[in-house]
Amino acid sequence: KVSADVVGVVGTQAGAGHVPAGRLSAHDEEDAALEAAMRLLREQLVDMENVANSIIRPILTSATKYLEKLVLKLHKEDFQNPDLNRTSSYISDIENRLQAIKHKVLYLFDATTTPYEYSCRQMAARVVSFFIRQASLHQPMSEEGKMKLSTDIAQIQFAVGTVYNVEKLGALFKELKAFRSLLFMDTGGVPHCMEVRNAIVHPLNVLHHLFSRAATPSLLPLPHVHSGKSLEDYSEELDLLADMALEGTAQQYDCYYDTWQSISALVDAYEHAHEADAGQQAQLVEAIRGVGMAFWPPLDVTH
Repeated sequence: KVSADVVGVVGTQAGAGHVPAGRLSAHDEEDAALEAAMRLLREQLVDMENVANSIIRPILTSATKYLEKLVLKLHKEDFQNPDLNRTSSYISDIENRLQAIKHKVLYLFDATTTPYEYSCRQMAARVVSFFIRQASLHQPMSEEGKMKLSTDIAQIQFAVGTVYNVEKLGALFKELKAFRSLLFMDTGGVPHCMEVRNAIVHPLNVLHHLFSRAATPSLLPLPHVHSGKSLEDYSEELDLLADMALEGTAQQYDCYYDTWQSISALVDAYEHAHEADAGQQAQLVEAIRGVGMAFWPPLDVTH
């Protein structure tokens, strides 16, 4: 294995003694020839990196798709009356699959190369983001269920960490930790907490999670349930919207406005069904609207 960094250093040093043509000594001519060879080698290393990308990316893309299917098994777990002494089966499946990927696929590649680093990061990021989304979409969830999910969050971090340091995912790592904290937060405090106000947790993930707190889940169905879509189809829709998002701008959540409108309509219907309830359910309605209005204020139709 040849390190491009080493070649770069050698090439630079080789060219350090370059002098104008016609005044080259035999030693300088050797240096010039070596510099030319190193330049050619650097170009070939770029080609080799592209080939490596073309090999490893399809493999890990396929592996990531399979991991997504395992994450979806989260919805087969009982988060209403869970067995807190048992590891969630989908977590065990994810751990086993990641171990297989590490020992049967990744060991074939040089872990110090850019293609390896980039591909592993992409796979880890997708598993973590997909997990957070599916965790937020699970309904219903009891207090014991939140404890079970909290344990799952710690275990998914450990599992993904076998192929990539989750802390290096930056914003996604922060969202994973913040979502875990959000689970145990009082409903009324959710719209005002730092995790939500600073969008550490994606606002749609916050809204989806709040749906899991409904006293009567059938009266507050999640958007995909209400529209008769599968979780896979709904996730694909959200992925397409995410591709349209203007990251890092004030408009980065604008592409989700129609999704918020659908959620808002469901909340209106839920409020009507619980109009005599001035307790927790009224607080839930207020919390959902508080989060939604913070990111998608009403459009000004007067201009």
